[in-house]
Amino acid sequence: MQSAVVDHFSDRGLVGIPTLEEIGGLNASNEIELGEQIRTVLRLMKPQRALGQRKARFGRPNDGGYTHLDDFSGVNVALSLGIRDDISWDLDAANRGLRIYQFDHTVDDPAPEDHRMVFSKTMIAAQPATGCTTLESLVHEHDKGLAKPNIFLKMDIEDSEWSVIEATPQEHLGRFTQITCEMHGFENFVRSEWRQGFYRALRKLSLNYAPVHVHANNFADFGVIAGVPVANVLEVSWANRAVYDLVDTDETFPGPLDMPCWSGGPDHYLGSFRY
Repeated sequence: MQSAVVDHFSDRGLVGIPTLEEIGGLNASNEIELGEQIRTVLRLMKPQRALGQRKARFGRPNDGGYTHLDDFSGVNVALSLGIRDDISWDLDAANRGLRIYQFDHTVDDPAPEDHRMVFSKTMIAAQPATGCTTLESLVHEHDKGLAKPNIFLKMDIEDSEWSVIEATPQEHLGRFTQITCEMHGFENFVRSEWRQGFYRALRKLSLNYAPVHVHANNFADFGVIAGVPVANVLEVSWANRAVYDLVDTDETFPGPLDMPCWSGGPDHYLGSFRY
């Protein structure tokens, strides 16, 4: 497997994103500091636009559908981590010619007759253990080692995304063309250990990826913490900086492709999602 992706970013200066220690550890002593520290974390998810690419929605209406770049060129594998009772995204991706590897320790194989999908009743974890596997291991197994990655990652693993991202070596984390991830727990911004974990994981993602779409899950609450509007759960689609030409965008969110996850209420408005 090649690790040239990280070196590529060194050339572009993106490794200049400060470390947690360089920004003082995010230990707020008052509400003013807390608000600024929340904005510091959220700035790592500033949306961008991929030149020459359009977005599309994949999966069912409402909860289970995701918006990301409509591009699977060079991609032959998708890792679908966390599926529960919904494989609509997996089916749409399989219809585009991808082989789907599904992982969820809470359900049985939802489509054993569909040979385009390979199911494993396995938990995705930060460290290897009985009944678990790691993202690093899956990249080892499915990465072809080409200059352009051949894997798409879709991940909804209920808060475990933070520890999984943080534990995955950078050279493995950078081996996806796109990542679509439901990111949980932002109501915990009030706790310094969570702010620090958010920052470490998002900084790590930002070295290889930029968000191209954000959408708030309206099953979860939307509130204000230290003066900052915060959605508790965000669906974020990330595009690989080495694959796509990414520039600033004037989009607002939700966009025309989005639907409320809970059909009984309106979408949470995120605006430009710039902090």
